[in-house]
Amino acid sequence: MEGKACHGKIIRVGLQADTSTSNILINMYSKCGLVDCAGKVFDEMPERCLVSWNTMIGSLTQNGEEQKVLGLFLQMRREGNHFSEFTVSSVLYACAAKCAVFECKQLHALAVKLEMNLNVYVGTALLDIYAKSDLIKDASCVFASLPERSEVTWSSMVARSGSSY
Repeated sequence: MEGKACHGKIIRVGLQADTSTSNILINMYSKCGLVDCAGKVFDEMPERCLVSWNTMIGSLTQNGEEQKVLGLFLQMRREGNHFSEFTVSSVLYACAAKCAVFECKQLHALAVKLEMNLNVYVGTALLDIYAKSDLIKDASCVFASLPERSEVTWSSMVARSGSSY
């Protein structure tokens, strides 16, 4: 694989400690479905930034490793790292994939506390998990609270509302 060859060259020239280079490697391995390789790069990073955490969380989410997403998010919080709306929405989508309503409600409370719940991506992720879990009342409340709605938000709400009749 050419990606692994590039990674080897990065190590040989001593760029493996560069945060941006490591983020690119995590992304590359993720897109190839090599989550373990992405995780190894992440674990060996001497310094991580928000992009590092989000890239790894996104990698795990996209590759169906929902339980690992939740663990990584908890590690991120324990280590005192800041997170963004992108982080929260990715973790929410992981919760939705495993129908983890309890964890979703905890994240929803955190999002409200940090005023991230009004973000269209976070709101859409909340709407998605509540609708998939047949919690239409909760989904409707999230939908009503969003100051901005995307096509995805509208589609999710219409699709789920129609299935409850």
